[in-house]
Amino acid sequence: MFAAFFYQANLTGTNFSGKTLETFYIGGSDISNADFSNTSFTNTYITGTFQDPSVGDVTANNTNFTNTNFVSTNLTGTNLSSAVLTGTTWSNTTCPDGTNSDSNGSTCIGHLVP
Repeated sequence: MFAAFFYQANLTGTNFSGKTLETFYIGGSDISNADFSNTSFTNTYITGTFQDPSVGDVTANNTNFTNTNFVSTNLTGTNLSSAVLTGTTWSNTTCPDGTNSDSNGSTCIGHLVP
């Protein structure tokens, strides 16, 4: 596990497979085509509105979140419409549209666009 803050970072193609990312902040960054398969996001923020609204949204085109666990994760402002979400688990997660996964039948599917 590690804590990290990425502000306006380009993580395109980065492989975080099998990692547990705790206290992991991404803002105004490009994570297109990154591989987050089998990754656990706990108390994680992937958002364009974290701390500074001028940061900008996160780009996640074709990002692989296969078998990823989102637990208490904030995905506000992140467009996940083209992300691979096979086997993804959602628990108390703020979906890209601002709703909570627990109120959406424990999923953000159908709520993937800000």
